[in-house]
Amino acid sequence: MHKKVFLSLLFLSLFLVSCIGVKAGISIDSGGKGRMSLEYRILREFEALGRLDGNEAWPIIPAGKADLERSLERLPGMKLRAFSQKDEGNDTLIHAEMEFSSVENLLPFLDAWGERALYRSENGKKRLFLCLNPGGKLYDPQLIAIFNRFSGAYVWELSLTAPATVSLAAKDGKGNPLAELPGGVKLEENGKTARFSIAPATILSEENGLTLDFSW
Repeated sequence: MHKKVFLSLLFLSLFLVSCIGVKAGISIDSGGKGRMSLEYRILREFEALGRLDGNEAWPIIPAGKADLERSLERLPGMKLRAFSQKDEGNDTLIHAEMEFSSVENLLPFLDAWGERALYRSENGKKRLFLCLNPGGKLYDPQLIAIFNRFSGAYVWELSLTAPATVSLAAKDGKGNPLAELPGGVKLEENGKTARFSIAPATILSEENGLTLDFSW
């Protein structure tokens, strides 16, 4: 599977993003190494688009271990440590555990294009910027309405745990602080862990964009 196709799963560049729920957790140690857990739900009727070992058409969503392993093989410093999947109702639930040798090696997994994930380390302060939507009318309102209909109760969630106190701010696509959070957005700071959650369609509908700013 082409890595750019899979990595869009996390940053919402593909149509099917609103048909899945994603829960990602990043844990970073003092040396920059860490682990990432990734859990996502796929409506079973769409599962064939990422079906297992075929790989001939660069499936949109990796529905099997082999697909995910091929993606990580192309990313230096990333390794798959655990993988499982099971059916729950109309969904297929997939869980993966990965490790990375540095935050810099994690960035291509989060953002295949090198434009929406940025890491800085200056004067003992570290920051991770993740742009979920750069802004502008990227999607037609009718398409967003379809997203809303299919996404249902699905939620996109990301947490980051670091060796120091973590703060989290939501900003627009240009990095300016938001006067107020979009509807349905939740930010949580709890010592060394910060968490963000949102309905997928909300990300797509933010005309001014949406960026996460983690610092520790």
